Amino acid sequence: MRPRYSNDYIARAYEGQSVFDLWSLLTTLEVHVSLPERSWLFCRLVEWMSSTRSGVWTYYEATSEALQSQISSAIRRYPELHVISEYFDRGMRTWKSEQEIGHVDQWLDSHEGQLHASLMQVAQEEKALVVKLNGAQEGAANRSQPFSPETNRTSSAAGSGG
Repeated sequence: MRPRYSNDYIARAYEGQSVFDLWSLLTTLEVHVSLPERSWLFCRLVEWMSSTRSGVWTYYEATSEALQSQISSAIRRYPELHVISEYFDRGMRTWKSEQEIGHVDQWLDSHEGQLHASLMQVAQEEKALVVKLNGAQEGAANRSQPFSPETNRTSSAAGSGG
């Protein structure tokens, strides 16, 4: 059964400072409906930037090249994410080199606050659409989506019934 969130809860997630609260809401919703592109990209980038604890190379190792390319292309459509695009793409090229990928890890760690703010700004633009998706009938929500990432989800999202 698909969860339904109150509009107040969604508003608090978007107005808060925690990318992880919003990520949790969106990835739970994503199991049942296709997210619009900015929301989908927000989720994928939170997953990428959160992988530094064990090394961002683990993200690239576990994520298909096709999905990495899809994310890279999506990032480039948003000029406000230009710097993120540079580091994401650098990681794609260099993740097998411990020294090179270390620069991406360091950049992610040293820019965490700025990354969170940028990602929240990107996601904020689709708040009204997410509220609408949250309240849509089960089948109607999937049919009305402009962006359909079903074949592009990470393995954890795909394996959860989406």
